[in-house]
Amino acid sequence: CYMSHLDLLRCVQRTLRRAGIPLSYSQGFNPHPILSFAQAMGVGLATTGDYFEVGLSEDMTPQAFVQSFNDAAAPGVHVLQARPAAEREKTIMSQVEAATYRFFIQEPLQAAFKPALADLMGAAEYIFEKKSKSGVKQENMKPRILQAEIQGDEIVAQLSCGNDNLQPKAFWQALCDLSGTQAKTKILRTELWRREKGVLAPLSQPPHLA
Repeated sequence: CYMSHLDLLRCVQRTLRRAGIPLSYSQGFNPHPILSFAQAMGVGLATTGDYFEVGLSEDMTPQAFVQSFNDAAAPGVHVLQARPAAEREKTIMSQVEAATYRFFIQEPLQAAFKPALADLMGAAEYIFEKKSKSGVKQENMKPRILQAEIQGDEIVAQLSCGNDNLQPKAFWQALCDLSGTQAKTKILRTELWRREKGVLAPLSQPPHLA
């Protein structure tokens, strides 16, 4: 959670090189490995559901890729599974439309956050300030909250990504404002999703291409 996105990118690049994985490189004066992540993570957020895609110059089985990477990986950064990209599959970054996050609630505050979440989910709209390159805008948060519920001492929420991205910290701040607290939380991203025929599917599954 203390690594920036660029730090993680460099970590994965170095691990791929140490593992001896046959990488494809970009063309031009300064070639670099063809590698990209599905959704950049902000500092302070942890994840067990991150995805990257990498170009290979030679074929490898998913099992061999996972084994080679993990044998060379630093503690805490390892591959859970791999799959080959489909022939006409879009880039992984362009597929992401939602993410699932878990927000830990400290025990003394759980009673305050339950009605706050009910108020947020029951409201027709919730206006928040979103920062962008063009400045600060007021936008409606509600269409970007796809699902949210309390599970034990956590709030599990599925939030929109991509063009209608909702930062998890903005969602948490809304709950803090509605509950009248300014509590801190640990945020864990557990999954990223694509949309197929109106239904969300995890990126770990190959897309169904017509």
